[in-house]
Amino acid sequence: MNWTNILTKFLHNGEKGKCPQCGSSELTVETMSFGRRSITFHCNKCGASRHFDGIAPANEK
Repeated sequence: MNWTNILTKFLHNGEKGKCPQCGSSELTVETMSFGRRSITFHCNKCGASRHFDGIAPANEK
């Protein structure tokens, strides 16, 4: 699973999934719900992270 798959899963059902680098389920998710709405995933085990900027909620078109 890659970061984009994790983002899609998180937007649809709130599940964080596992880090694509080390496989740990110790992911922290930071969501900024104002402006462009961005989401950052960070692995607490290996330190890998991915930031997504300008994310629309899954139920918006």
